[in-house]
Amino acid sequence: MKKGCLILGATRDVSTCSENDCCSLLHLINVTTGKHNVKLAANVHPLEVFVAESYYSKQYLDGFKWLSQFI
Repeated sequence: MKKGCLILGATRDVSTCSENDCCSLLHLINVTTGKHNVKLAANVHPLEVFVAESYYSKQYLDGFKWLSQFI
């Protein structure tokens, strides 16, 4: 089974640091594999970035739900 990698960013306001901004800062543009079920090559591990507002737990939950499909 593939092992997923979740990068979870926390911010006070998502509009100040979007997921695209986070990917750009981490040099992950065109590297993430997508938040929906996609077929990946055998040598590719799932990688996704979620940015959550520090007080809004649903965004954290979305990230962990995505990760849980690889456990």
